[in-house]
Amino acid sequence: MKAGILESDRVFTVSPHYAEELVSGEDRGVELDNIIRSTGITGM
Repeated sequence: MKAGILESDRVFTVSPHYAEELVSGEDRGVELDNIIRSTGITGM
């Protein structure tokens, strides 16, 4: 998954709330938050 995120232009999620959760930090269970944040994320 990390390689796919790094090769993408932007990450899209199913909702704005889920996008916020993904970049909220490791304490929420997402360990790729810093990579996703640097790539960019959009909740649709």
